[in-house]
Amino acid sequence: MSFSNSNTFQVLNDPRIVPILPSLHRLCGTAECHLESHWAKYISGDSSSSSSSEEGSQPAIKALSLLPKCTQLTSFPVQARLSQFPYYSNYTDLTRMELSALISLLTPSCAPLQRFAFIGSGPLPLTSLCISQTASTFLPLNPSQVTSNTTTETKIEVLNIDINPTAITESKHLCALLGRSANGMKFQCSPATAPELDLSGFDVVYLAALVGSTQAEKEDLLESVVARMREGAYLVVRSAERLRRVLYAVSGSIETCYPQRYLLMITGIRPNQRESPEVLGYLLGCAPLQ
Repeated sequence: MSFSNSNTFQVLNDPRIVPILPSLHRLCGTAECHLESHWAKYISGDSSSSSSSEEGSQPAIKALSLLPKCTQLTSFPVQARLSQFPYYSNYTDLTRMELSALISLLTPSCAPLQRFAFIGSGPLPLTSLCISQTASTFLPLNPSQVTSNTTTETKIEVLNIDINPTAITESKHLCALLGRSANGMKFQCSPATAPELDLSGFDVVYLAALVGSTQAEKEDLLESVVARMREGAYLVVRSAERLRRVLYAVSGSIETCYPQRYLLMITGIRPNQRESPEVLGYLLGCAPLQ
């Protein structure tokens, strides 16, 4: 079922809804963190997590009927279990779409895109893994070097940043098990606004949709993050549209905040497996990477 913009406006501005939106955003964030944590443990081979849908220890997961029975997947390697995550293909498609958009902006004078930071990576860093696994061959070293016979790979580094130490521990453990499939993955437990979180060395910085539970929080986070990025870097903001904003906070007029300094790409992932991810909008006014 789809809703028009007028329907969305009415719901999101309903006086009964407005006061509870922040709590709904926080609840959604907590639920998604538990979902990712459950799957991170399962993918890593945690038998108690694998069988919990039968034991009823995770009623929310059981209700969603997302997790296959452990007898079906326990013999699969870690990467195969990872690909069983219900939204795996959505995240893969969305990440490739984002990388394609970034490639379209590169010019012969641009430096290669090699260093990525993902703020709000969570226990199951799917986007970071997609970048790590695909960007080395997906992103050219430089557009002027691209030919039909180009085989040179770009060495990719992805820094996963999360405020939750458990999320960092679980994601680090998962990536260790993935081995070469998670090459270049690094981790840092830190608030997005921490002054010691140095973002100046990154070519692309991602901001997860769940980072910030209110518009004001998200705008403060954006201001803090952008202030620590280098000029010419790319900022990719995961967001939501229409009634999905009941679950995810969105910032206000972020498209006009830094029009001369950064690329701001707003993307969104749809929760229905049958739907494709989408790029919600672009701001194409960045300074070239030097």
